[in-house]
Amino acid sequence: MKRILWSLVCILGMSVFCSAQTLFYLPQIADGFQASGTAWITGIAITNPAATGTPVASGTITFRQDNGSLWNISFVDEQQRPVASGSSIPFQVAGGQTRFFISTGGPAALNTGYATVSSNLSVSGGAVFIEFGNLGAFRIGEAGVPSSSALTRQSVIAIKTNNENTGVAVASPGGSAATVTFQLLDTNGTPVVSAVNRAIAANGHTAFFVSELFPTLPSPFYGTMQITSSTPVAVLSLLFEEGGVFATLPVFPLQ
Repeated sequence: MKRILWSLVCILGMSVFCSAQTLFYLPQIADGFQASGTAWITGIAITNPAATGTPVASGTITFRQDNGSLWNISFVDEQQRPVASGSSIPFQVAGGQTRFFISTGGPAALNTGYATVSSNLSVSGGAVFIEFGNLGAFRIGEAGVPSSSALTRQSVIAIKTNNENTGVAVASPGGSAATVTFQLLDTNGTPVVSAVNRAIAANGHTAFFVSELFPTLPSPFYGTMQITSSTPVAVLSLLFEEGGVFATLPVFPLQ
């Protein structure tokens, strides 16, 4: 638990440096067990970067599944006390305060989705993904990600080798379905394969590896993947290595 909290503290530092907002997104939430015995949990931190003694920020973290429906998921705080077992977590954070929430990783099959964080005053937030092997017997890896804004044009680093693969999560938090176009560019900025379009349901979510989206892509490949959409979407990117170890990749806004 302490290691998770330290990871959340580090990613919060990045989020505070970026900006505090009244609305932002965590484009990937993972909780549960894969058939292989690999387990995933997600930690979330919300902080109020305002000066100590300033008014309390009141808000809600709302969870949705791939199809856009609300997602009932259980969380505990840093003291292992239950904080929610429905589709949302209410929070209150005064200036200088921080709240931590960790999914319980119950025995259910792995489920994924995303979270929307809304607040009456500006707050900052981030998430940490923790992966365990052998039904939770040991930790494989963890990585922290800052919050995301919803944009119509953005880009991620795309890598595909025999040992590495970029993974991307996309959330469409708007009230209408999004048509999203993915275009791979090599290091010279030249398209290497045909662009792929995907439809994401209103309030929906999807996640995939570059190798899944572009199965004919030669290996090794190093470049970028441009993501353009009909309505704003929030994006997150991770780089996975063979054996399950993974790290955060940046998301860049496009002009």
